[in-house]
Amino acid sequence: MGKVTKKNDVSNIFRHYRLLALLGKNRRRQRRKNRMDMGPRRRKKIPQQTGTFMEETKSKIIFGDIKLKKEFDKLKNLNSDLYKQIEKAFNNLEENPFCGIQIPKKLIPKEYVNKFGPLSNLWKYNLPDAWRLIYTIKNNKIDILSVILEWLDHKEYERRFNY
Repeated sequence: MGKVTKKNDVSNIFRHYRLLALLGKNRRRQRRKNRMDMGPRRRKKIPQQTGTFMEETKSKIIFGDIKLKKEFDKLKNLNSDLYKQIEKAFNNLEENPFCGIQIPKKLIPKEYVNKFGPLSNLWKYNLPDAWRLIYTIKNNKIDILSVILEWLDHKEYERRFNY
């Protein structure tokens, strides 16, 4: 006949499987714990910035053309509402040159490229009464320059950008 198993033998087998199951759980816990330990060590410390974003991005306003400067002076003599709005826009651009809306590069009109040379970016600033201020941002070694290209009404803006 066959071998008779004792009661202790069966429980040993059962304990053996339970032991393996516990070891498996512990291995999973250990892997999880190791992953959690490795997370922060991989991150590099980022040095804290001393100044705020606004302090670092102040810019100077310049005109892209002498004729544009003369037109702006004529607006000043007329004491128009448009002059006050453009002046307010200049103040905002001095504080933050990126406060306008960026125009995609593929939509930059060829007229601007022919007149002002290759432009890497173009921005518009919405003025009241559907006027638009068009400018570009250039980086000098010392300063950030906001170069005013022109201001135009909504109808002329649509023609220029083929909307």
